[in-house]
Amino acid sequence: MSKEADEIKGLYFPCLDHGFVALKDYMGGDADIAEAARVSYGAGTKKTSDDRALIRYMVSHRHTSPLEMVELKFHVRLPIFVARQLIRHRTANVNEYSLRYSLPSMQFYVPEHEQVGTQSKSNKQGRGDRVLDVHYLRAVTQWHRLQGESIDLYEAFVDPDVDMARELARMHLPLSIYTEWYWKLDLHNLFHFLG
Repeated sequence: MSKEADEIKGLYFPCLDHGFVALKDYMGGDADIAEAARVSYGAGTKKTSDDRALIRYMVSHRHTSPLEMVELKFHVRLPIFVARQLIRHRTANVNEYSLRYSLPSMQFYVPEHEQVGTQSKSNKQGRGDRVLDVHYLRAVTQWHRLQGESIDLYEAFVDPDVDMARELARMHLPLSIYTEWYWKLDLHNLFHFLG
C-alpha cells in the first residue's frame, strides 16, 4: 500500500463543481496490517503467509480489524450538506474550516441536471428518475437567487458599519455552501464507509 499511497499523496482530485479530495498523509502500510493479523495467531505459529495473500484473505473473509493499523488523512472540500452526511458515520476525526473566524468561500454546489432526480418510490433516502427540464431550470434559477441573496445579506452583516460577529452573520448561509476539512480515519473504517 505504501507505494500506491505515495504516488497519489498530495494530489488533488476534483469532485462535484467546486470540491476536491486529496490524500495528505498516511501512517502504516501492508506490513503493519499483516503484523497485526499475525499477532492473533499467538507464539505457536510456525508458518507465515505472504503479506499480500494474507491481506486478501482477511478482506475477502471480512476479518478486517487489522486494517485499523493504517490511518489516512485527507483534505476534502465539499458542500456542508454532504459533510453532515459523512459526520453521521462517526468513523473519522475531523477539523473543519470555521466560519466563526474566517470568511466563507461563497462558492455553492449546484448539481448538474443528470444529478437531480425525483424522490424514489422505494428508497426514502434515494432518488428516482431525472426531473423534467422545466423543473430543473426553475430549481437552478431559484438556487442562484437564494445563494446571491445569502451573499448580499452576509456581506451587509459583516460590513464595518454593522460589524456583526461572523458566528451570527453565517447562520443564514445555505447548506449548499462549500466547506473544507481534514478528515482522518483508519483503513478499516474507510472501507466500511465506502461500502
